[in-house]
Amino acid sequence: MNPRFHSGTAAAERLNLLPLLPLRHTELSFKDLRSHDTHLEPLRSDWWKPCILTSGNAATTLSGLSFAQSERSVEQTNRLLAVARVSWDRFLCCATESVLKTELSQAAEWLQRAHAWKNRWETATSLFLPLTSAHWITLSACSTAVSDDDTAAAFAIRAWESSECHWVDDLQHDFRDSRADASSLLSLIRLRQSRPDRAVQLLEQGIAGHRQVGDLQQLAADYLLLGLCLEMQRSLSEAAEARQSAAHLINDSLDPTRHHRQSRLAAWLIQYGQTRPFLLKDTRLI
Repeated sequence: MNPRFHSGTAAAERLNLLPLLPLRHTELSFKDLRSHDTHLEPLRSDWWKPCILTSGNAATTLSGLSFAQSERSVEQTNRLLAVARVSWDRFLCCATESVLKTELSQAAEWLQRAHAWKNRWETATSLFLPLTSAHWITLSACSTAVSDDDTAAAFAIRAWESSECHWVDDLQHDFRDSRADASSLLSLIRLRQSRPDRAVQLLEQGIAGHRQVGDLQQLAADYLLLGLCLEMQRSLSEAAEARQSAAHLINDSLDPTRHHRQSRLAAWLIQYGQTRPFLLKDTRLI
């Protein structure tokens, strides 16, 4: 991880596109949790030492490396992985909440802690913690928010690849298309790299995927991002049409009681919803 932070005007400008990221709330968030809080057992770096696994009526106490070197039953392995997934999801949830609150330095700390914890856990247990497409999307979006483009792109590509192999994961959630989310993230990265032509191509895939699964919130965000891409290409009439499509979705199709991003997308549209040929000049995206 190599997040780059800037102060002053540039830092303020970096926050502009955060509402457009495909980040999703989860049920594992912690109120007012900070990355230096270590009193919560699931987040401790050594929580698995010792690890109590129950098999039938018996409880076996196992510690990190000695457990890794011993034979495990399938049941024991699955239980250890299940507990690890909860802790991993909580790390990502904390990073997500920090991004949504625009606490980007805090988000970077959570990402760093998550990767360090995962590496230590896998080394100690000799197990590999498999990540879903949704995990890769969250990692990519949070990395994008803290301006770690190379890492964000790599994570988005992993999300794209894993969605091909594990497409059933998306079917277990409403309105989710990880490949479309990956396309949207990669398009934002390409836009930041001054490649609006490539960004538009990726957004076309993202828009098609989000429309197909009915993800209206991200579809609106895609159209707002498309407007920026077209504006960078000086296609001002097409950019206006993209913003109009976004406005229609935000104002007529999103219910703020069900779509938690509606108010933030509406505020973004009000602030940047006019044609501004030089909006992107000397501006850091996110």
